[in-house]
Amino acid sequence: MARSPSFPWVSSMTSSISQTLRHVVAASALTALLASGAGLWISQAQAQPLAPAFKPGEPVTLNFANAEIEAVARAMAAITGRTVVVDPRVKGTINLTTDTPVSPAVAYNQFLATIRLPG
Repeated sequence: MARSPSFPWVSSMTSSISQTLRHVVAASALTALLASGAGLWISQAQAQPLAPAFKPGEPVTLNFANAEIEAVARAMAAITGRTVVVDPRVKGTINLTTDTPVSPAVAYNQFLATIRLPG
């Protein structure tokens, strides 16, 4: 279809058709991708958060050996119900273990003492 300068509506109609065609092609491609099972869907089991393996306030036994500091901080947040923020520049591993179950408050204090140690 040739564009004519004497009919400006032809240009806008061609642009509109072109944009609609792009949307149809994109929608078709997305439909084909989803229908192919390309792993874009999250299964129901993955979408639900995991239930904690402990009850709030219940004593816990710590057994973190060479664990990433960020992972231990997330566990401490879950155990205590507190928000624990770790600076992204903090990297490394820690050892934090208890022989017997301890209260969440004691576990948290031991965590704080461990991360304050130099090294």
